[in-house]
Order: sequence, then structure tokens, then C-alpha cells
Amino acid sequence: MFLAMSTTVNVAEFKDRFSELLVLVEAGGEVIVCRRKVPLARVAAIRKPAPRTAPRRVVGCMKGTVQIRGDLTEPCIPEADWDMLIATARHERLTLVSTDGKLRGYPHVATIA
Repeated sequence: MFLAMSTTVNVAEFKDRFSELLVLVEAGGEVIVCRRKVPLARVAAIRKPAPRTAPRRVVGCMKGTVQIRGDLTEPCIPEADWDMLIATARHERLTLVSTDGKLRGYPHVATIA
């Protein structure tokens, strides 16, 4: 018996020919299951995702593309603005953490060694 790539069957026929119909599905076809001539379900193969052509990450692929400007050891804001930073932290009920001993005397500031 020849089956087309898309087949419509009723529920009883689907039960009787289940294994045969799965072969059709594996070959890329689909089966529409009907109850009283009303489509109820479609059975189709799960498509596997296409294999990736490029690796997800390549170590060192961005080497030489970053430029660091300025001194990384200096504060990012001037010392004159520290009071504003501390006032904002106090208002937001945040704790500032710093290795700078100059901030030790301020409330809401924790220093680490």
C-alpha cells in the first residue's frame, strides 16, 4: 500500500496503523488525525536544529580591539565630588566599599584592606 507524504486518517485507523504511520512521519511526511471528519491533531517529525557553522566563542577573538584610556588606579570621580557620592549613598541607604583610607571617617562607608 502506497502512502502519500501527507495522510489523513481517523482515530481508529491511527491506532491500528500507528507504527506504519510513524515510518511516514520519520520520512518527513505528516499525518492528520480526524475525529468525525474534523481534524484533531497533526503528527509531524521534530525538526533538529541546523548545526552551527561557527564556534560559539573563540578565545582571544577580540584581542587588540580594546583601548584603555586614563589611569585605572585613580578614582573615577574627583575627590571634590566624594561628599556628593557619600550623601547619595546615605540617601539610598547604600554602603560604599573602598580601599581608600580617606573615606574611613564617613558614615555608610566600609573600607577593606
